[in-house]
Amino acid sequence: MRKTVWCLLVVGLPVWSQPARFRQVEQWQGTVTVELTQRCSASMGGMTENYDYKRSARMQVLLNRYDPRAEAWEGTVAGPGEINDTTVVQIGCGVTNTLKGSADLAKDTSGKARKFFLTFDSQDRFYFFASDLNIATKAEVKDCQGRVTTSYERTDPVIPAMEEFAVAPPVQGLNLIGSTTVIYRNATLNGMIPAAEVVWRVSWDLTAKVLDEVELTMEPEASYPR
Repeated sequence: MRKTVWCLLVVGLPVWSQPARFRQVEQWQGTVTVELTQRCSASMGGMTENYDYKRSARMQVLLNRYDPRAEAWEGTVAGPGEINDTTVVQIGCGVTNTLKGSADLAKDTSGKARKFFLTFDSQDRFYFFASDLNIATKAEVKDCQGRVTTSYERTDPVIPAMEEFAVAPPVQGLNLIGSTTVIYRNATLNGMIPAAEVVWRVSWDLTAKVLDEVELTMEPEASYPR
């Protein structure tokens, strides 16, 4: 008599704290989008700064390897990242600071492939993070006549540290689909005076692929050689 037992091949995978059903996930694929579009003002010591923030990262991600050191699924990311900030400083006749940059997020500022990760924290919430969040930017300062007085290149984060976006997974199923909003208070992006609130929005749509099922066939005891 032949007995057939179906099981999942989970050799080498750790015991995670997240719901047990996620232990069978081999790969995540889909999109993650992070955006900031906001106008606000901040004042201090008789000076006012008017901010117009526009930052976005529209990412296509493929997470196809589990990294036990990072305790996360690891993979690649691609898609456009953009920064387009304007700060008007109302002091004297006024000064305008601009910060602009765009890049394909597949590579970091050194030209290396950018890595992207998905992991769970100690509270069973999942979040994303990247090996590097910066893109190359150009900063300019214009006086009230519109003349450029300062111009230089630098790198800036297109999105904030994504641990702040940690959320609970769905109650059922393996696919991760949803969105959330995170408010940073007293934040400074491209200016000197912290803004009271900076509101980031993140959305995700990731399809899970489970580990292949393996059939184990067990022969009756009498058929084993003695």
